[in-house]
Amino acid sequence: FSVTGADDLSGMYSVSIIIDSTPFTSLGSSHTVELGALGDGNHTIAIVLTDNAGNEYDSRNDPRIGTISFIADITPPTAALSKPDNNSYVNGEISVAGSAGDNIGLSKVVYYIDGTSAGETSVSGTSASFSKVLNTANLAEGKHTLSVVAVDRADNESAPVIKTFTVDHTYPVNNIEITGSISGGWYYGPVTITSAAQDTYLDKQWVDAGFGQKANADTIRATFSGTVTPKSKSVDLAIRKANGSITRFRFPSAGQTSIQGSGQDISLSTVRRWM
Repeated sequence: FSVTGADDLSGMYSVSIIIDSTPFTSLGSSHTVELGALGDGNHTIAIVLTDNAGNEYDSRNDPRIGTISFIADITPPTAALSKPDNNSYVNGEISVAGSAGDNIGLSKVVYYIDGTSAGETSVSGTSASFSKVLNTANLAEGKHTLSVVAVDRADNESAPVIKTFTVDHTYPVNNIEITGSISGGWYYGPVTITSAAQDTYLDKQWVDAGFGQKANADTIRATFSGTVTPKSKSVDLAIRKANGSITRFRFPSAGQTSIQGSGQDISLSTVRRWM
């Protein structure tokens, strides 16, 4: 905080800056006081100028200026994230949620993806919750970094809170084979279903034809034993990605040669008719 005084006749003798009733005086026409040493909270400033003839100006007696009140804030805010989970997998949008706090007052929360600003949320008070949905559609597949910074009214910034996530836009590839005895164009038990899924971020796949087998392996096989009545059963073949999305294939009708799932046609190499 700087003050400069002037006197056209006798000249300036001293400049005093009074902070919270404590004077800081310098001889001459100007004086600067560093306010960073003040503690957080409410403070006041008054100015006293004295010329070489002993005339004194006191801002506390001047209705145009009076005593200047201000709030010092040198303590940075804090931030915490509850969403997303660290090392999560996403496709499309990612939900961000958390809380921030400051001893004086919050201003905003700023979001960064890989160091580039991805928007902000206005907050207020000494504690606040925040949330935002960020679009990852334009991000390349692979690992990325989300960081969140809380900013208070004095522009102090919190330490960044960092989470890592992986973007996965690609559907898995699934090669499905069904083998078994065929009579009159229909399968009958025992029937073996082989599902071999391939994906960089594959989490789990399963086959469900009344036996509900699940596995984390790249290839699983499930066998249904018994006589199969035409059109009496449907078969689910499903893949769950690491980002939580499920690609599910169902083929309940006879003569079906492909399975529709999440926008993809999956060709079957051996299916002629099924149940």
